Amino acid sequence: MIKITGGIINNIANYLFNNMGLDSETKTNYLINQLGKQEWDKYTRDELKEIGFRMWDEESDLLLSTPLLLKLTNEGFELDSISCGKTEFNKELDLYDTRLGVTAYGIILK
Repeated sequence: MIKITGGIINNIANYLFNNMGLDSETKTNYLINQLGKQEWDKYTRDELKEIGFRMWDEESDLLLSTPLLLKLTNEGFELDSISCGKTEFNKELDLYDTRLGVTAYGIILK
């Protein structure tokens, strides 16, 4: 796992989406190959915010993930949800049901 910074993910994503005529799945696989699957609890709150996680609300500690970042999550990694508490990440989660660019899944740092 390479620890992502805002600059790294933005540079790779911008390159892929602006310069290559690849389909979405190929682009996602490229990102996974470049960055590895991620364990979000290894990051600080500020680092998660820098790479695109967003606060659910001002009173909550829940940081929500974008669909792209969620795809980089290790299978089985425990996520927090806005509606159902804890859940393990798997390919069956609805990654594209987003509000303001984030999914209903994220992490509460301890």
